Amino acid sequence: MDSLRPPPTPLLERWLLAAVVLLGLAIRCAWLERLAVEHFDEGVYASNLWFGAEEGFAYPLRHLYAPPLVPAVAEWSLILSGLAPAAPLWAGVIAGVMLIPSLWWIGRQWFGATAGLSAAALAALSDVHAMFSRTILTDPWLVLWLAWAVYFLERALRARRTIDIVAAGLLTGVAWWTKYNGWLPLAFGLAGLFLFSVTRRPGWRDLGRASAAWAAVAAIACVVWAPVPLALGEHGGYAAVAANHRRYIVGLTGWWDSLAQQAANLRSLDSWLSVIAAPAAVAGVVMLTSQSGARRRAALTAACVAAPLIALSAGFGSITALALLTAVVLVVHFASSSRVGNEATDARSHAAAMLLGWFAFLSLATPMYTPYVRLTLPWLAAAWLSAGWAISEIASRLHSADIPESSASWRWRRLLVAGLLAATLAGFAGAALRGAPWLQRPIPAWEDRSTLAAAVDRLIEAAHENAAQSTSEAPTLVFYVYGEPAVFYHLNASGRRDALTTSHLNLTMPPNDAVPVFLIVGPHSEDDPAFAQQWAEQGQAWPVVAEQLFAPSDVMRLDHVDPRSQEEIARFRLRMYRMQ
Repeated sequence: MDSLRPPPTPLLERWLLAAVVLLGLAIRCAWLERLAVEHFDEGVYASNLWFGAEEGFAYPLRHLYAPPLVPAVAEWSLILSGLAPAAPLWAGVIAGVMLIPSLWWIGRQWFGATAGLSAAALAALSDVHAMFSRTILTDPWLVLWLAWAVYFLERALRARRTIDIVAAGLLTGVAWWTKYNGWLPLAFGLAGLFLFSVTRRPGWRDLGRASAAWAAVAAIACVVWAPVPLALGEHGGYAAVAANHRRYIVGLTGWWDSLAQQAANLRSLDSWLSVIAAPAAVAGVVMLTSQSGARRRAALTAACVAAPLIALSAGFGSITALALLTAVVLVVHFASSSRVGNEATDARSHAAAMLLGWFAFLSLATPMYTPYVRLTLPWLAAAWLSAGWAISEIASRLHSADIPESSASWRWRRLLVAGLLAATLAGFAGAALRGAPWLQRPIPAWEDRSTLAAAVDRLIEAAHENAAQSTSEAPTLVFYVYGEPAVFYHLNASGRRDALTTSHLNLTMPPNDAVPVFLIVGPHSEDDPAFAQQWAEQGQAWPVVAEQLFAPSDVMRLDHVDPRSQEEIARFRLRMYRMQ
């Protein structure tokens, strides 16, 4: 019998979970008309449908950006929807919503009902996760598979049951098919196993069996993933992928700056959703899941939990509140845990060690990479679970039913709540006076991501107008796109079957002007040194036909701008040339 398994789910907990999931769904499905492919990687993943056998049915160099699973999901979503342009984005919405009950279940199994519901509420109301759930990037799917892989891996290392070993291996393999760092659960497992062996000192026999279970999981994951590196053989093997990824590694020398920028990225995305709504939802969970019938006591406990969370989030960002809760609960647990315990305490220590391994590994590893904000999602999942556990522990200690409300201890608790509420109000006043960004910040997930698609439509119109000046007939237009996969996607999604990609400007031109040929470039191509060199050699004679400015969403903008700097990019530019 699994000692971590809680009692059957009460009806109230089910209703609370349903409310949290529906709230997360509503946030991720609002303003659907604003959804569109926009990010560079989205264009790569979603454009495979317009390439034939000679290109390997894939966008050029697609294998450098991701394994085939998410691109295949994007392709089939287009096929099944009748080429609806926003169809690929629904895959991310599905993954984002599925993570919410997943974290509830994992948190509940590890640390109890309050921990699970709190983790689910934090994920449902996360500005960052909601924003990326409305994309066709690999990261929303990766964090879903990763969470379940870690869950089953913890069970495999502890109970060593075949079904858990197989499930952990399969899910790790699927995560590996989703993103090239899908092997991360194996690293978390090793880190967790090490921490458990240090803190609990299991016997050599138990440690050997757990190590054998880890090796079995790793073997299954490698077998599942094996077709991917085999298919890479015709593209230079996995070495080509690794060489491309090395361009984005900043290493130890850039670790601190990358960490600081990631923290600034996350703070810049805070809206009232993360600062106020998430702590308020957690407070509601704490109050409603209280085991005691004393509602006043439960309300004071909920206030004790919510007030400091809101104050920290308002003053220093929600990331600070999450990190502090995580650090406190993990340090307190391992500092106070005894090396001798029963099956239940060993089970919780297993889960805590796995969670700490997950959190600590990513805290060290994520800043070694270029600070793309989407890379923080796996770290945030660990932080939500840890924060949920911390909230559960704090609530259980504050809500001690055996303390009479007439006692001095209870009076001190009421004074504590009053002080926390006063500090929260003072924090809000200070935030208002200094114009805290989150006060004016719209919800990032609801930003308009269709401005690039609209700019492409206007370029198509400008191309037709330009071509009409040289011929009285309606000619076939040819569009070349340099380094802008999302532009290529929208050209094809609009019905332009004559849109082509190119990585060089030495193009074969038609023998006459009967077929007008246009080249479209944008922010990615203009930042490419190879493009600048080629343009200087042969492109400057081509006339500019049209320029279009578009306002990128933060999904795209934060890949180009450091929030700590004074530089601000409100508009990106697309430029179209008539090639001669």
